[in-house]
Amino acid sequence: MTKNTLYSKEGNGLNILDLFCGCGGLSKGFEMAGYNVLLGVDFNEPALKTYAKNHNGSKTLCVDLSSIETFNKIDSLLDGKSVDVIIGGPPCQGFSLTGPRNFEDDRNKLYLAMIETVKRYSPKAFMIENVPGMATLYKGEVKDEIIKRFTRLGYNVNCKILCAADYGVPQIRKRLIFVGLKKGPLNSSMVPNMMTSIDGYKPLNRRHQRKSTSNID
Repeated sequence: MTKNTLYSKEGNGLNILDLFCGCGGLSKGFEMAGYNVLLGVDFNEPALKTYAKNHNGSKTLCVDLSSIETFNKIDSLLDGKSVDVIIGGPPCQGFSLTGPRNFEDDRNKLYLAMIETVKRYSPKAFMIENVPGMATLYKGEVKDEIIKRFTRLGYNVNCKILCAADYGVPQIRKRLIFVGLKKGPLNSSMVPNMMTSIDGYKPLNRRHQRKSTSNID
C-alpha cells in the first residue's frame, strides 16, 4: 500500500465527535482520512491523556456517558461547532464470546448513550463498532433493536462483520460495524464514498495485504 491510500492530505470539512474513545484508535483512522476530530469522550483519564497525544488539537472529556448532565459538558467544549459524524465503540464485555452474555448487563446498554447522542446532535452519519457476538446475541435481537432505534431517528442503517486484516491492518481482528446515514439527499462532497454504504468497502487484494503487513517493524 502506498501512503496515499492511507492518508488524506486535505481535510474534508467534516467534524467528528468520538464517544467511548479510549486512546483514540478509531478516530485516528478518521483523522488520517481527512476528518476533523473535535472531541474525545471517555471515563478513563489515563486513556484520554494518550488520546490527547494522538490527536493534536482535539479536546478530551472524562465523564460518564450515561449521565444526562454529560451533554451540557459536551456542548460547552464543542463551543457551537457542528457535529457531522459521531463514532464510538461502547464497552462490549456483555457481548463478547469470553464475557458474560447477560441481556440486563449495564455494559450492554451503553449503546443507548450513542443513540441519545445521535438524537441530540442529528449528525449526517454515525459509525459504531462492537464485537461480532453482538450480531447473533439472543438470535440477533440486540442488533435488530439497535437498527430499529436508529431507523426511528431517521437513519438508513447497515451493519456487517469486517476483518481488520482485509483492510491493511496487521491484525486478525473481527468487528461488527454499524454505519448509519441520515435519510434524504446527501452531498457527495460532504459524505465521502467510504460512508455511503458498508457494502461499498472493498478488501485489499492479498498481494497488497502481505506487502503492507511485511513492512511493519
